[in-house]
Order: sequence, then C-alpha cells, then structure tokens
Amino acid sequence: MTVALIVLAVVLIVAVGALAFVALRARISPGPSLASKTVVVHTRDEQSIRGLLVAQHADRLSLRSAVYLHGSGDQPVEGLAHVPTSSISWMQELAGTEAE
Repeated sequence: MTVALIVLAVVLIVAVGALAFVALRARISPGPSLASKTVVVHTRDEQSIRGLLVAQHADRLSLRSAVYLHGSGDQPVEGLAHVPTSSISWMQELAGTEAE
C-alpha cells in the first residue's frame, strides 16, 4: 500500500511538472512561422493599427512599419509595435500584401 502511494505521488509530480513545462513553453515561444502580411489590427478601445505582421506570440502581435489609422491622418509608430492579444478585437488581413 505504501509503495503504491509513493508511485502515485511520483507520477503526479511528473505529470504536473510536464504540464507546467508545456504551458510555460507555449506562453514564451512564438507561434508558427508566418509569411509577412500587411494587417489592420482593431483594438477593443476602437483604435486601428496597420503594419507588417512580423511575429505572432501567445501574448502579443508584433508589427513593423506600423501606423495608427485616424480620420485626420496616419500616425507612424517608431520601431516595432507590440499589440497585446488581450486588447485585440479583430484583425484584418489586407489582400495581396504578402512580403517577398
């Protein structure tokens, strides 16, 4: 009986450790490779950002050459724009904009 409980405890510890490893790895590693496409990201606070999608992570999108779209004109963003996935309402892929 004692041996069975020890074996069960070891199996549970290994299972929890494996789940923690997979969850942590999924959180910090980027998603699958993406062909660079121009997208418009619409945020929950009603802002729109157009840029070249260069990376899609579990917690954010990274856009190069990004601009905020306003009715009065576009406002460029310096460097990479990182948009948290929690703030994204929806994303639009612009047709025929795949980078080569």
